Amino acid sequence: MKIVIKFLAYFGLSGAIVQGRQASILQYTTEDNIFLDSNLDDLLANNPLNAVVFYSHSKSDPVILKETVESLLVLRRLLNVYMLKCNVEVNKKTCADYHMESSHGMRYFRRRFPIRQGKKGLEIPMDTPLQITDSVWNVMSRQELPLPDGSPNFRPIGPHDDYKSLFDQAVLSHFTHLVLVEQIEHYSKLGRDTILALLSLDNVTVRIVMNPYFFEHFDLKFDPGEDKLGIIDRKGRAVVLHPKETNGLAFAEAVVSYLEAKGLI
Repeated sequence: MKIVIKFLAYFGLSGAIVQGRQASILQYTTEDNIFLDSNLDDLLANNPLNAVVFYSHSKSDPVILKETVESLLVLRRLLNVYMLKCNVEVNKKTCADYHMESSHGMRYFRRRFPIRQGKKGLEIPMDTPLQITDSVWNVMSRQELPLPDGSPNFRPIGPHDDYKSLFDQAVLSHFTHLVLVEQIEHYSKLGRDTILALLSLDNVTVRIVMNPYFFEHFDLKFDPGEDKLGIIDRKGRAVVLHPKETNGLAFAEAVVSYLEAKGLI
């Protein structure tokens, strides 16, 4: 059971009523927020996506909440974002069961989180919105969507991969373009950030290249010191892209600019 509340009209949760009953959980979306008359155990156990649950014992939301939620909704293909108000009577037992004891906080739960004793999830430090988002992205980049979605895939490509094998790994036929991004250092977040920044493009799949020699398999040639970013269509036609800066957002912008110029998005 759910009732839709317009996103711009209402951002917090202070005990909404759904058909005579007090709603327990708020789900954030890019367009509408949804009040859910649902049990958190069941919601997490049956959730096909990973989840972040903000919780608060205060009537007012943390100052950083709105900006943090907006940044996390970029991951909406991978992540559901919820708010649990612990000061609302219907939620008090749930908050106690999940040991949500701080004045406010945030938990990460993997998809289909099992119902068991000691249920807690992963506590995400409530730092700045940028740091919170980075922490969630770090967790997300260790996981993959189950088939049939098959994307994103954070594993680096292998020595025998070519454009055909990578499109096959992407599974879905609506992917029209493959983006390859170099990420040599293991501690680098360049590939991860590029993948996540392009999640909103349904026709693009992005893969990480950790060995620069692998670009030769795709007929992509770069000048010395040049950022290595390329895009390939299903016929194997490869184009070198030129991002303005060396970061995931700039790489994503270069991809979007190319596709827009071709009339593909």
